[in-house]
Amino acid sequence: MINTTIDHSRGIEVNPVNLNMQKQNVVERYVQTHNNMFAALMADNDLLPASFWGLGVSAVTDTMNHVTNSLCTDGNTPAFYFEGRSTDLQYQFRVGYGKAVVCTRASTMTGPKLLGTSRNEFGVCVGPGNMHNGAVWIYLPSRGTHALSLRYNVRQIRLGTK
Repeated sequence: MINTTIDHSRGIEVNPVNLNMQKQNVVERYVQTHNNMFAALMADNDLLPASFWGLGVSAVTDTMNHVTNSLCTDGNTPAFYFEGRSTDLQYQFRVGYGKAVVCTRASTMTGPKLLGTSRNEFGVCVGPGNMHNGAVWIYLPSRGTHALSLRYNVRQIRLGTK
C-alpha cells in the first residue's frame, strides 16, 4: 500500500548540499538560494497557472541581480556592473510577483455601457516591466490564458478568503 498523504506542516524544505560534496561552493550556494527563493515565491501562489512559473524564475533572478552580495565591491549590485546605473527601488519593484492588482482598462469595452460596469480590470503581477517609469507586467485572466499587458496605473488589492 502506497502512502499518499502529504505533510503540509513542514513548509518549504531546504536541502543544502553536504560540504564534503561541494565542488564550487559559491556557485552551489547561489543556485540553492535561487531555488529556495523560487520555491518560497510559488508556495502559496494559486492565482497563476503553471505556465507562468518561468516568469517566476525570471522575477527571482531579477531580484537577485538588483541586491548587493559579497562578490560585489563598493556596495553595488550585479546589475550595476552590467547596466552601468544603480537600481531605483521606487520604480523597479512596485508590485511583487503573484500579487493581485486592479488596473485601469486600456481599451473600451465592447457593447453598450451598462450601469455598474467597472472601468477597472482584475490582474496578477508577473514581473517588473520598465524600470524608468514603474510599469509592471500584468496577467489578465479575463482576456485569455496567456494575456499579458504592460501597465502603469495599477493598485495592489487584498483578496478575501479563498
